[in-house]
Amino acid sequence: MLIVKSKKVRSIVVTCCFSLLLVACSGGGSSGGDNESPPQLPSESGPTVGVQTPSVQGEQVPPEQQRIIAIEDSRAYRTNSAYSAVLKECALAEFDNPCLLAKLPYIGQASAAPTVEDIMQRVVVSHDWMGVRFEQMLRRLPADIIGLFSPVTSIVIGSDVRPSSFSPSRGRVRLDPRYLWMTVSEKRTISTAADFRSEFGASLQFVSRSRSMIGDEYAVAYWSLTDDSERPIDELDIPLARLLYHELAHANDYVQSDKVAGLALDQTPSQAVDLLSDTRVSALLYDDVSLTAQTSLLYGLGAVRYFDDEPSEFHKSVLADTVGATMDNEGKTIFYAYSTIREDAATLFEASMIKFHYQVDTHVGFANKPANYPDSFCNDYKVAWGVRNRIASPLVTPRAKFVTDRMLPRSTALDNFFSSNLGQAVPLRVGDGWCDSRYLNSQLAKGRVEGLEWTMTRDYE
Repeated sequence: MLIVKSKKVRSIVVTCCFSLLLVACSGGGSSGGDNESPPQLPSESGPTVGVQTPSVQGEQVPPEQQRIIAIEDSRAYRTNSAYSAVLKECALAEFDNPCLLAKLPYIGQASAAPTVEDIMQRVVVSHDWMGVRFEQMLRRLPADIIGLFSPVTSIVIGSDVRPSSFSPSRGRVRLDPRYLWMTVSEKRTISTAADFRSEFGASLQFVSRSRSMIGDEYAVAYWSLTDDSERPIDELDIPLARLLYHELAHANDYVQSDKVAGLALDQTPSQAVDLLSDTRVSALLYDDVSLTAQTSLLYGLGAVRYFDDEPSEFHKSVLADTVGATMDNEGKTIFYAYSTIREDAATLFEASMIKFHYQVDTHVGFANKPANYPDSFCNDYKVAWGVRNRIASPLVTPRAKFVTDRMLPRSTALDNFFSSNLGQAVPLRVGDGWCDSRYLNSQLAKGRVEGLEWTMTRDYE
């Protein structure tokens, strides 16, 4: 298993990524980058779905394609696209040798108002069903996602794509197909490779957790890649929307949509990114001292947790209540936002848009590692600090609006959302087990049977 050391990674990593790590509950990023590393970290909280569910309609995979296909053997999904002859070459180019924009321009350079078809002409897949499903989902998801593809040159979806990521040097988005499958034959074509970063930060005394909720219920269910369950298409909506808002936030951080049309074709995406460095949203957010803490002990802890930096004795002594109290005063959405300024901006945008469109609240929290760690269950992790609906916290809201205003056209609906439709941020009860803390009414957590509920936790997270 290859592990890339942190200082090298941090200089080139630009995106967050998502994955699934199953842990017992109530009974038991990213950041990808121009070197394709590191892979995903644990993702969404939600209840595990039963082993077998009713069959759903989805694209059946031909027998000859029911296998893992390496991304090197992928192909342009639209074979008659104007870019099909160069798409794979440019999408898979080495990060230090990208194509000129004259060869593969940003989508927004070819079309001032991108459409679903404009996007589909830039898709590279290992299996046809991935392109079919991606197009279906683009037509289902909120319309504002389409315009966010303007500063993107290509989209790669393949069996062994992990993590989902954005590469500024190529203008390329890579998507993990675990967000797209519906049938058993489809998920059999998806890699189940483990995340090699799960042990990063092992010497820290605390863990961070977050989950996506609608009221007291999980917004997203867990679906296994290894059993025989199938899932309906509406189960894809929130996870895929969240993923796309996150990865496309990275694209629009580096190159804002209103700048795309004016870029010269005789340069590479890397050169375009450098040209627009003064308008980078994440840097503007960080440099605004009224919005962002310039120094914080959590930046160092984030480097240990997400880049495997060598921890100091101080890092190894910090407990969850200190981490929570610090984050409470610094306006980040989740702990992963301390990994890089790019992830800070992307997590703010992602949380805002999922709340705006789907009324999903982000819960965040910190707990000290229990005595039986790592053989511990969800409620063994006692909340030392936490909050539900983090986006509504007073220090978070203006930072989220700052990012959103620069990545999407201003609208009355979004202005009203930030001014009056966020709801309230509510502290989680200190001392509750992590799973029980999801209930606003503490009485609802009582009397639950240990061992019956399993969830995914998100530590990126």
